[in-house]
Amino acid sequence: MILIASACLMLFSTNPINAVLFLILTFLDASIIFFLIGCDFLGLVFIIIYLGAIAVLFLFIVMMVNIKKIEGDTTTYLVIGVLFFIIFFFQISYYVISFYEFELFQNLKMNTNSYYFDNVNKLDFFTKSNYFFTLGRLLYLDYFFFMVSISFLLLIGMVGAIFLTNYKNNFFSKKQFNQLSRNSKLLNLHII
Repeated sequence: MILIASACLMLFSTNPINAVLFLILTFLDASIIFFLIGCDFLGLVFIIIYLGAIAVLFLFIVMMVNIKKIEGDTTTYLVIGVLFFIIFFFQISYYVISFYEFELFQNLKMNTNSYYFDNVNKLDFFTKSNYFFTLGRLLYLDYFFFMVSISFLLLIGMVGAIFLTNYKNNFFSKKQFNQLSRNSKLLNLHII
């Protein structure tokens, strides 16, 4: 419920900083829901990739942009924050209390963790204690070539982004000797 509300507030927010904060709240609530239904890997992916990298990057980019401050009553933000906290608290407490009472979560937990890999039976994929070990083994042993190629593509993208931001196009430097000289030809060329 708070996931839908924060997503709607993210879409209809006029201030970009508030929109990014609602985006962070949306990803956080989605990762908590993934943890509660038993998809630990997807919950960690949402926290590490979306919250840790993308949302924080968007937040810093939006904060660097010069935005006019919207003056208004700050009590509405307090009321909205308290309302979100109450809804979030009741939602989490409801899921924790009803987790052991209903078998729907047990069936859903078994269905969401049944991913298809070639050698699932050999690696005993369905045991909870070996879940991350098996995923790491599949990524770094069986699908090693794909992992290295994706890492190389990400490295190329990172180096390209750094190169594009550091490249200075039409960079003008001060030439104080030419600007302070008494020659009339140079004086006409360097008038700002």
